[in-house]
Amino acid sequence: MTTRSAVLHSPKSATGSLRVNGGRLWRSLMELAQIGATPKGGVRRLALTGLDG
Repeated sequence: MTTRSAVLHSPKSATGSLRVNGGRLWRSLMELAQIGATPKGGVRRLALTGLDG
């Protein structure tokens, strides 16, 4: 198993084949933004409150 530290400190050639699926990333971020969304388009997530499920 590759650790996060190993990936972060690897030579570029070792991570050069990694790709980001931009559409999937954007959809995930937009889905996450719905949690704690505010009427003006921002996000407010308070920890340790009654809103924590």
